[in-house]
Amino acid sequence: MPGTAAKILNALANATFTDWVTVVSGAVTIFVFLRAGFERFAWRWPGVRRLVSQPDLGGTWHGHLRPRARNLHAGSALSSIEVTFIVHQTHGQISLTMTSAESRSVTVVASLAQDAPGEWAVIAAYRSEPNLEVRENSPIHFGCFRLRVINASTPRLAGHYWTDRATSGEIDVALLTRQPVNDFSSACQLAHARDPRGANVET
Repeated sequence: MPGTAAKILNALANATFTDWVTVVSGAVTIFVFLRAGFERFAWRWPGVRRLVSQPDLGGTWHGHLRPRARNLHAGSALSSIEVTFIVHQTHGQISLTMTSAESRSVTVVASLAQDAPGEWAVIAAYRSEPNLEVRENSPIHFGCFRLRVINASTPRLAGHYWTDRATSGEIDVALLTRQPVNDFSSACQLAHARDPRGANVET
């Protein structure tokens, strides 16, 4: 052991500037790869999740958006709008895409907030682009939502939204699959196949 220590000290004493640059750059590279691996994958591992308390929300969610009654146009029968959420998440970032039969909304900024130990919420601002054929009555607009993370047998996101058109309402969606289902019709068919009652909600 003393001989080994002496060799290490001698190597350090004789190291050139180039040697130090090589060692430091190698250490930085290793750190960057480890950090990237943790950010994208490792934080989801069961053993690591015990140390990282934030919830994993990645996947496809399905449910309904319910506008407040005063937001509805005269003669409209809409009391509930079927929607899906696609959530992309790393340890440090989260983004959401909400889709309905008539529009697509993408978050411009989103974050996870911890209200209390074990209690989380998703807070986001989004840009909504209605389909071209409905834009006369529903123009492009911005909005915000705040959704509580509900850890039940089937995880849910539930809360409120409000927009710059002075409209507001409720959102309630449940986790459908951990895989992203980007096609709205396919996601709804999958949800209805798993729970036929979902197909009977007034839309």
